[in-house]
Amino acid sequence: MGLTARWFWFDERGKAHQIAGRKWSRMMAGDDGMPTFARERVTIVQAIVHVDRCNVVEVVQLTGWRHAFDDRGYLDRERTRAGVRLGLETLDLGPRWGQPANVRSLEPRIAERRLAKEFQVTLTAPQRDAVLREIWKR
Repeated sequence: MGLTARWFWFDERGKAHQIAGRKWSRMMAGDDGMPTFARERVTIVQAIVHVDRCNVVEVVQLTGWRHAFDDRGYLDRERTRAGVRLGLETLDLGPRWGQPANVRSLEPRIAERRLAKEFQVTLTAPQRDAVLREIWKR
């Protein structure tokens, strides 16, 4: 049993298509692209699923992310790095050195709002249903 991430994109009819894990890893590393996404901002859904012996037991979380692609269909590396950096800034690791324990920084909350506004997408009911259909059909 364990958690794993699966990635999906939508075609023009709203059908969800899974992106293979290795392909997504190569895309994130900048070693592979999807020419159909060239010069587009595409909604990619990250599904966190609980698996047991390669079978999905439960869908834990669905998150929509807005990704920008360059002229060749590769992820816009600078934009992707900015999103990852912002995601790390949302972590509240407790009081800063030299601050009293009851004083919290506002920076993680500000970063979280920015991340939601600039990089995350609220999935519509049809998008959510399309991803769930694709997950459970296996």
